[in-house]
Amino acid sequence: MEEGFKWKYRYTALTGLFVFWLVAYMDRMVMSVAIPYIAKDFNLSPVAMGAVMSSFFFGYALCQIPGGFLADKYGARKVMTGTIVFWSVFTAITGMVNNLFNMIWVRALFGVGEGLVPAATYKSCATWTPVKQRAFATSIMLCSNCLGPALAPLFVAAIMAEWGWRMVFYSLTIPGLLLGLWVWVCLPDNPADKKGISQAEIDELKTDISTGAVGAGTKMSFWDIVKLEAVWKSFCILFFQNMTTWGFLSWQPSYMVMARGLSLSKMGMAAS
Repeated sequence: MEEGFKWKYRYTALTGLFVFWLVAYMDRMVMSVAIPYIAKDFNLSPVAMGAVMSSFFFGYALCQIPGGFLADKYGARKVMTGTIVFWSVFTAITGMVNNLFNMIWVRALFGVGEGLVPAATYKSCATWTPVKQRAFATSIMLCSNCLGPALAPLFVAAIMAEWGWRMVFYSLTIPGLLLGLWVWVCLPDNPADKKGISQAEIDELKTDISTGAVGAGTKMSFWDIVKLEAVWKSFCILFFQNMTTWGFLSWQPSYMVMARGLSLSKMGMAAS
């Protein structure tokens, strides 16, 4: 008789990483939806609105590579736990800000926290997924990149309609802190350290890591990696893709509200 499906702990790990990215994308998308109402309260010009939104991305871009170094040196769990707590605190602080200058530096530090974490999540995903399934696992994790921006406008519109834009940032602090606790307790860097995991699953992961990885055991410096054709071509592709994608996502809610006159609820539905 064919053996039935058996849940493995790596599925729990992948689910947790998916939620991690989902929360991260919701946190960063909140500003795009809230900025037209923040601009009204602070009397911001479009240039000042752009400075607020861009400040996050400067911090985010600056810390991508350091995040990779930190994940390799200290482990993915420590980096993920520390960074989600860090950026969740600055999410809450965003709701307390009362002027443009403070909003810019708070959002830049929020970007620093989010920028340190992507490399760690990919490292953790690789650790908890057999090599032959890593592309599929990564594709599941990356679904959050679109689901987060889709859910954020609905969430923001609902909260803002009742309690205003500040409460949105306070509300998103809670899931971040809870998720940080879950990562620390439930997602060790070495699968063998997880209580309750079967020896068969540990052996499966070890076998794949030692024999299945392309180029396993080959040491490369940072500059060797940068010189790889696939790396810089991917960089260029993503650079121009993100310029268009995030430019559109950042300004779309403001355009709907300020240029088209949509109500908060209609803007949330359309942006989603």
